[in-house]
Amino acid sequence: MFTNFAILCVLTTQPTIEDVRARTRSLLESLCGARCDVIDVAIETKPGATPAGTEPGFDDSAASRRVPSSIRLTILFDARLEAPVRKFVADRVRHRISELGLPVSVVEQNVPFPTLPVEEARAPRVEEAPERPVPQAPQPAPPIVIAPPAQAPPVAPQLGDVFWLRLAESVPLLLLAAILAIVVLRLVARMENLAGPWAPEPEPAGEAARPAVTVLPPPASDELVGELRTHRPSTRRVFRSLIVRGEHDVVAKSVALLGEFVVRDLAHDPMARTALPSLGEKTLDVLRAPLDADERDELLRRIRAELEADRLAHLGEPRDPELDELFGYSPEVFVALAARLDTRLRSILLRHAPEHLVEVYLSSLGEAQRRELLRELFLGAPTQPKEVRRLAEALREHGESARMEGEETTRIIGLLDVLPRAEQDAFAAEITSRRPALLTAGLPIESQLLRAPPAALEETWSRVPVERWVVYLRTATDEIRERLLASCPTRVRPVVDEELSLAVAVDPERAAEARREIIRAVMEAEGRASSIRAVSRDGR
Repeated sequence: MFTNFAILCVLTTQPTIEDVRARTRSLLESLCGARCDVIDVAIETKPGATPAGTEPGFDDSAASRRVPSSIRLTILFDARLEAPVRKFVADRVRHRISELGLPVSVVEQNVPFPTLPVEEARAPRVEEAPERPVPQAPQPAPPIVIAPPAQAPPVAPQLGDVFWLRLAESVPLLLLAAILAIVVLRLVARMENLAGPWAPEPEPAGEAARPAVTVLPPPASDELVGELRTHRPSTRRVFRSLIVRGEHDVVAKSVALLGEFVVRDLAHDPMARTALPSLGEKTLDVLRAPLDADERDELLRRIRAELEADRLAHLGEPRDPELDELFGYSPEVFVALAARLDTRLRSILLRHAPEHLVEVYLSSLGEAQRRELLRELFLGAPTQPKEVRRLAEALREHGESARMEGEETTRIIGLLDVLPRAEQDAFAAEITSRRPALLTAGLPIESQLLRAPPAALEETWSRVPVERWVVYLRTATDEIRERLLASCPTRVRPVVDEELSLAVAVDPERAAEARREIIRAVMEAEGRASSIRAVSRDGR
């Protein structure tokens, strides 16, 4: 009986064709409006099966009954609809109708729909409403006048009630005055504590004592000196960074406590050598007033921390202790030393030398030589350990002669600094004719400013302070002044013109120093630009 009842329930919930047609038409109206319609709905049936193979207890058997098996829909589309739209509508209808519990198949028919004429909108007819009689307002009732009651005579207030009323009104002011008095008393007490002898307040009983801050003991001076000498590249980077950041007091105290070797490798660094004179004066002041024990310990901790941080930052950097002497070479000595090496050793030397020495050497070469050297530098084979040892032997072999030649070049450059431009050119031509090793391109003569490209001059304006430019331009010739001002940045030009318009006496020593710095900066910028062009040309 239960099985027959279940079959009866299923038969009573079967979808009808009208129900399917209504649902489909509602979906089509919401999806494509009048450009699609359902034209045929068919529900296919199949013989029903009896659950568990038992025959029902009624007259007709389940085998003679037919149950729906699928739904077939025929939808008419406007042929002007795109195929993706028709597919989307058909899939949407199939999905929604399948919620009735039967599989659904959709057959599409595409017919171009005619364009129907647009009917003019007719204004709705407004029917005049019949006039309704205006109701008359009811007559107001006469007002009822009630006589006010007779007022009783005022009662005299009691004195106690008046007091408490006034006191309640003054409570906010009294609270404000009390708070202000408490604040003033606390401030006075704090000022008295600051003025009088300080004594630590006793800690309340039962409060746990705070843990003391652990302070690492300072390293011994001899131990720190040994580490600084052993890790020479890190020592140079640490003190160069301190000078660039403007911490000259720390550097001066370090020189006074540890020795001048900590800044020896910075004597020829363009970023640090200008600060060495002021560091010497600060070191003299420190030596006149020695550091106390606390300052000494704090300085040793600081230098040890800076050294450890730099070593950690460059932990994976390859280091060849045999080439540490390169950091102490002057540009003139480095150029003379590089000229004594063959092409392979020269490229290895440039790979391990400081950047400022490499820039000076490249600026002393012609464009063809510079391009050939950079090709060997970038495209050559990697450096082998035996080549590093051979380079170290060559440095020891030619170091003394290169140092003497570099000192001669330094004296020649010092002599060129005090000569005017015409004499500089004549003197440089005579020197290079007798000693070809001294190339005119490598000598800091004033004519370099006329031959330098505009890009190098613009870069020099951003590197050299404006005050140095003004000092030099006051003594420069008209030809050089016009060329340098033509490359001056727009934001700086008004300031320079205003300074040059003032009649100010120029110190010859300051003018010579400014000229030397500007020429050096222009040569270094030209060397960097030529290196970039050579590398780009080789890459192409």
